[in-house]
Amino acid sequence: MKRIVLRASLLAALTSIVACPPGATSARRLPPKAQVTEIEKEWHANLRGGVRADPRRHFENPSRASLASRLRLAASRYHFTVVKVAIFHPRQAAPLVVIQAKDRHALAVSVPAIHQLIDPKKRTNDDRTGWAYEGFLLEALDRRGIPFVAVYNWWRGPHAGGGQWAVDPSLYPYPHG
Repeated sequence: MKRIVLRASLLAALTSIVACPPGATSARRLPPKAQVTEIEKEWHANLRGGVRADPRRHFENPSRASLASRLRLAASRYHFTVVKVAIFHPRQAAPLVVIQAKDRHALAVSVPAIHQLIDPKKRTNDDRTGWAYEGFLLEALDRRGIPFVAVYNWWRGPHAGGGQWAVDPSLYPYPHG
């Protein structure tokens, strides 16, 4: 993703690792699993909202077999294990893929290539067009099962976009600023 479009609420919720729960007097660090859970909730909400706003938009929508084949290839090429694959259907397919890797930095650097292999994007002049799926969420776990990277998008509706999250700034797979 050359340019990632983020809604203000997502930017605030997902790029910050500090949160103040209601009634708390000081900030606390959210555990990675809680952060990824919030990302997934927001992703689902954006997928649902996109269907209401733009139900006629069409995506290539590769088959489950194609997704499985691409995941096997990516796993062998980039040294990870597939933990979970769930395909949601807000309108068309929107895969959620959870993978696990031993080397966090090697995997994080490989995420753009993994993403392109699993959710291929046709060449367009707009980052919001040409994607195979209407939405995609990739979550990476370390060897202990703790999330360390997530990339996500939803391409239907006026607030189409996506983003990335990493437990550490050195693990962001895409340029950010």
